[in-house]
Amino acid sequence: MMVLEHDVSDAAVISSIRDVVDLLAKQEYEAVFKLVGYTMAGITASASWIESDIKRYRSELYPGISEFVVSDWRAAQEGNPNPKQEVVRYKENSSGLFGAASFHLPLNGKWSDLSADFILVQLNSESRISLKLEEICS
Repeated sequence: MMVLEHDVSDAAVISSIRDVVDLLAKQEYEAVFKLVGYTMAGITASASWIESDIKRYRSELYPGISEFVVSDWRAAQEGNPNPKQEVVRYKENSSGLFGAASFHLPLNGKWSDLSADFILVQLNSESRISLKLEEICS
């Protein structure tokens, strides 16, 4: 589980997500699943679902390409002209959801519109939150 301080900055959340993207680029899906899970619409998935959702991606940004792997975000060029890397904070609520974050994944060396969407969940300790992978979609 990836645990962050309650007062973590947006930049630190994005940095933590980049650590997850680094694991995806190494195709370490089990490590990603153990670290941030994969909770599509409340259904607990598995590491193989993460891999499958990346590999089945299709886009006009990649004409004629049908094999996709996450690549190093530091070296990604072209593709999606406005790759999203953002954090949204929620008002205090009873659901325990503290916020959400989206990160467009670099695929095959180019920025894509395939988004890794995360949620920030309040843990029992009021000073900590957990970063969880909610879904991968475009």
